[in-house]
Amino acid sequence: MQRIHVHVIAQPSRAGVPGVTWMDEILDGIDGYPVDRLSTGDVVGNHLECFTALGYMAARTSRVHIGPFVTTAATRDVGLLAAAALSLDAVSRGRAYMILGRGDGIVRNLGLRPQTVEEAREAITSLRALLHSDQATHAGRAITLRWPGRDRVSVPVYTAPGGPRMLEMSAATCDGVYLATGCTKADVQHALAVIDAAPRDAPLDVWWVTRFGIGDTMQEALDAVSEGLASIGNHALRGDPAARGVPRELWGALREYHERFSYERKNPLPGRRADGPTNVELMNELGLRDYFLDRFGIAGTPDRIVDRLLELERRGVHSVTLLAQSRRELDLIGTHVLPRLAELSGTGQPPPAPRE
Repeated sequence: MQRIHVHVIAQPSRAGVPGVTWMDEILDGIDGYPVDRLSTGDVVGNHLECFTALGYMAARTSRVHIGPFVTTAATRDVGLLAAAALSLDAVSRGRAYMILGRGDGIVRNLGLRPQTVEEAREAITSLRALLHSDQATHAGRAITLRWPGRDRVSVPVYTAPGGPRMLEMSAATCDGVYLATGCTKADVQHALAVIDAAPRDAPLDVWWVTRFGIGDTMQEALDAVSEGLASIGNHALRGDPAARGVPRELWGALREYHERFSYERKNPLPGRRADGPTNVELMNELGLRDYFLDRFGIAGTPDRIVDRLLELERRGVHSVTLLAQSRRELDLIGTHVLPRLAELSGTGQPPPAPRE
């Protein structure tokens, strides 16, 4: 495994105590570990506003690269996204990147709709133009964004495709992708084949989205990963199950899961109980957890995490997202997983070149 991206869910309180002291502990330690990237999500509700949190993360770190995972032009104007990206790059001293999606929970919480693939393509094209020039045209509008020293700025733009059409568009349009299509052998082979067939002038930087949980026991890790599995099983597998490679025997359960999935119950606040089952309870009720875990998950004790990462590396998965929600989880990754992984996989070598 060559590159590690750590994601933090930026909550405004922990265990009933307002504030971000718990996040400070993570930020104080992350630069000391061989972690390449750090992110938080663009979520409305029980999370800090995304770019506010990212600016704070940038100010508290000095080495790790910083960006949103993910934001969307379905809720933020392309011109404002460009200004946010350039601002984040300035305060982080050149460490910013952007990851865009069509929009999932955030658009529904705001009463909006996700973008179509074509709308996402247009937004990405316009955003990249504004990151490199003073003007761009988007949705029939002329956008002007003058930025001093832009010729010295380089903010790569990624997407996180979960479906085949979004993957094809992204492979031809973006600087890189965060693949949310799954990590089974078939998923990896198909995604890399699509990327290799894409018309490109420059290599594509490829990362893989996982749902991660680490603990002293497997049950502790499953408790940590379950909410993430419930979420990705909803947004990455919607649509034609055959096109997304879902086994036929799970089609019925998956269809019911998508019909009953509740965006209001995503990331529930501790101590609050909504009417009806949580999405994790629904996932377990329909017998989908093990499938979601096999396809998207990395979970277990540190030794099991190492074994799983080595398994994925053999499939061609070299750059992955992990989750750390406490300093303890970060330290488990940094002191128990990454050194052992480097020892066993020979990651003293440079990262693999991006896909041509």
